[in-house]
Amino acid sequence: MTHDNKQKLQWHPAFCAAMELEFQSDAGALKFLKEYPLSRKPLQIDLIVVKQKGHVMNNNIGALFQEYNIFEYKSEDTPLNVDTYFKTLSYAFLYKSAGDTVDEIPIRSITISIVRVRKPVKLFHWFAQNGYKIEQKYPGIYYIIKEGFPPTQCIVQSELSGGEHIFLQSLKKILTQQQIEQFILAAKSSSTQRTDDCINALLTIMLQNNKELFQNIYQRGNVTMCEALRELFHDELEEREARGIALGRSEGLTLGKLKGAIQTLYQYCSFSVPQIAQEVHQSEEFVREVLNELEN
Repeated sequence: MTHDNKQKLQWHPAFCAAMELEFQSDAGALKFLKEYPLSRKPLQIDLIVVKQKGHVMNNNIGALFQEYNIFEYKSEDTPLNVDTYFKTLSYAFLYKSAGDTVDEIPIRSITISIVRVRKPVKLFHWFAQNGYKIEQKYPGIYYIIKEGFPPTQCIVQSELSGGEHIFLQSLKKILTQQQIEQFILAAKSSSTQRTDDCINALLTIMLQNNKELFQNIYQRGNVTMCEALRELFHDELEEREARGIALGRSEGLTLGKLKGAIQTLYQYCSFSVPQIAQEVHQSEEFVREVLNELEN
């Protein structure tokens, strides 16, 4: 991956995917409106989670929820400051004013959630100096309270409880081996037709940022992890193999399958060229030729 491509990682779709997975036990009562347009100009909310009235959430991130719940996500390279807070606050007020009738969306029915890997210390200091009350409601979840303002919480991914919110904690650049393995097992147990797209969106960005750690899983011969990954990518692997077969039709079915296997091992299992060569019993030069052909 080139340096330019690293700068263009699609964090926000992965964030929306992580939040859908976080609330999967409440999915029947929630609707997810991604990159919701607030006006004709390119002004969009990262995510709105619309909750059915009367539903009791099963996730402590959702404990604050009312009917309309606005999320603002900041990746690690993006600042989170007082202007970010007021921009998100303005989203809430604009969304409130977007109803078809007067006061169709009561302000009391809106909450704000701001998500970031690290605690925004300077912003918290500003809150304290300007009459806001900061209450740590759960590990990594801080309520920001001020009379007359929509209920707000700041979710600090790095402080979330280790056994909870595995999907949201996986949404950061640098992960540990344990976090990756926890994600793989949680994703496998959560895998359904409805959740697979979300899982794959998260897994793709995790692979892009932590390729060596995924490689270590295979180097250590962790059968459980390898099999879980293969299960998660089952549909994609079949598609890759089919593409490999199509490429190799003029050269024979066996060569097509071989190319599909090489592409799978390289792109989804993060194998190095020497590892692939050993796995498929071919020379490293042959593997490099196949990968070059597939990229072109």
